[in-house]
Amino acid sequence: RRSPTLRFTLGSLQAWMSSHIATGILALLCALLHGAMSPRDTPGGHALWAMVVLLVTGAIGRYFYAYVPRAANGRELALAEVRARLGQVSAEWDRDQQRFSQKVRERLDAHLEASRWRGTFVGRVLALVGVNFGLRRLLRDLAAAGRADGIPDAQIATTLQLAGEAHRVALMAAHYEDLRAILATWRYVHRWVALLMVLLVIVHVVHALAYGSFFQEGGQG
Repeated sequence: RRSPTLRFTLGSLQAWMSSHIATGILALLCALLHGAMSPRDTPGGHALWAMVVLLVTGAIGRYFYAYVPRAANGRELALAEVRARLGQVSAEWDRDQQRFSQKVRERLDAHLEASRWRGTFVGRVLALVGVNFGLRRLLRDLAAAGRADGIPDAQIATTLQLAGEAHRVALMAAHYEDLRAILATWRYVHRWVALLMVLLVIVHVVHALAYGSFFQEGGQG
């Protein structure tokens, strides 16, 4: 679905992602029932734990995906395309340069510049989480400041919504390579755990067929 060359238009990216998440959760529930909710020290039990790890890493990866700039077909945008989007958002700011809007913009710029990113996977993830928690606090403070200045709630909501979008795009542009590195590392881990799970399931099925009662009953019949 993300290929820049193949034209695959069956369903939207959001629909495919939702299907992927739903089938993953359903598969885990079925595996838990199959194992009587008591995984053992067997290939099947190890496959179940690998599926649990996949579910956890998948939930985390969904969070990462939201911060990597993408086109409608899921293709990752180039840095030039991200900067062009940032220019569009900045133009929307310029249409209404009221005092509150300017204050919000200045506080967002200061918040983004104050963030420090380290060149490791854990450091980048912690920086991303920290930036988002700080943004939420900042938007709450700005909303309270706007109400104290007598600004209508509708204008505050509109301004802060645009502020959140501007911060998101600015974060993508300022830390483009960091965000891509986070997603690349996550993909590497997620795919190898998925491959391990599939191999363990194959071993589990072969073992069950070889030593179970399915073929023995068939032979006796």
